[in-house]
Amino acid sequence: MLNSKIDINISHQEINSKCLKIIADGLKNNKTLISLNLNNIGLDHTSLKALTNSLFDNKCLTTLSLTHNNLTYMTAKPLVELLKLSHLLENINLNNNQLDPYFAAEFGKIFDANRQIKLIDLSDNNLLDLGVTMIARYAQKLDSLTTLNLANNNITDIGIYLVEDALKVVGKPDAFYI
Repeated sequence: MLNSKIDINISHQEINSKCLKIIADGLKNNKTLISLNLNNIGLDHTSLKALTNSLFDNKCLTTLSLTHNNLTYMTAKPLVELLKLSHLLENINLNNNQLDPYFAAEFGKIFDANRQIKLIDLSDNNLLDLGVTMIARYAQKLDSLTTLNLANNNITDIGIYLVEDALKVVGKPDAFYI
């Protein structure tokens, strides 16, 4: 049983920075965690940085969900840095935060290192036409992408056209939402 893979779901809890730091410290040398759900726990820059620092050496995390945390470009910077170096994540769910086109520009760069990503959910943010177009253009690099959710990002008809045009090169993922 020691080699079993585990999922952790600590969603919808009020967790302060000190408590999250304790959780992060416990994850540093973890070799069994495959899925981490920290949805709606009020992550801030400090706690997200502690969490991402603890996950740099994780060798098996494939799913990360941080929805409903009011993450912005500035608070999510440590996460983007982690994702640029992590080569194992396959599923990334950041829906319903406060992410913007600046975030999209940085987030798209992770696809150079993470070609195995299968699911990206950035729905219900504020990426606007520019942000969703950048994500779609960067996503062209992902052969394994099966789900791309960019819905509800304050997109105009022009943005929809630009995203669909960007995805013509590689074809739309099996599940595509805009």
